[in-house]
Amino acid sequence: MLTRLSQARRRKRLLRSARADDAGYDAVLVDEGEVEDAVARLGEAHPHYRGKTWDLWRAIALILGRHPPLDTRILDAGCSYSPLLDVLGGLGYSRLVGCDLVTEGFPDPTMAACARADLTRLPLDDSSCSVITSVSVLEHGVDLDVAFREFARVLRPGGDVLISTDYRDPKLTTDDVDRAITFGAPWTIFDRSEIEHLISVAAAHGFAPLDAMSWGPSENPVSWAGKTYTFVFLALTMATA
Repeated sequence: MLTRLSQARRRKRLLRSARADDAGYDAVLVDEGEVEDAVARLGEAHPHYRGKTWDLWRAIALILGRHPPLDTRILDAGCSYSPLLDVLGGLGYSRLVGCDLVTEGFPDPTMAACARADLTRLPLDDSSCSVITSVSVLEHGVDLDVAFREFARVLRPGGDVLISTDYRDPKLTTDDVDRAITFGAPWTIFDRSEIEHLISVAAAHGFAPLDAMSWGPSENPVSWAGKTYTFVFLALTMATA
């Protein structure tokens, strides 16, 4: 466990690194070089898939920059096998909560309070969180309208929703993939029109992108289940009125 002093030093170092990166948050992962840059900036790699360090770093950098108070309440919707809450807890954030339908791979219970729950029916009060993250979740058959309605209910005005999901344009089908490897859930690799639709669904519930979207082109550096694709990261903020 890091001491408070060492936590503060690491927060300062990461925030300095984040400020040195003048790229916008809303973007497509372009190549392996961006993954390695994220590993260097964060100082560690995602423990389960190195490529996911790219979106992990973007989420951490945005939270440090826009939500520095350590008592910020942060929800990770889809927290299993994600190191996000563990990293934030290690930086000193103290009001961390998570939910997932898969309970294996939950974060360290000393870092975050996690429960088995559907992100379309969150067991949280209205306006109770300042940040919601959802990494590698929405591609698994989530009803987008219901999800963003629930995010809007739980999030405080001015709060942020940080999303990462699978992406390739033109469209890449996953119909031939064995659903056993996705815990029986559907798997969609979104194309540009589908991401634009996702953003429009979010807008209907009061969310707007923080930045102009950077679409690539991408070298599609992600390879999993016989598919080659990439990730897209969206930082959406909720209107204050």
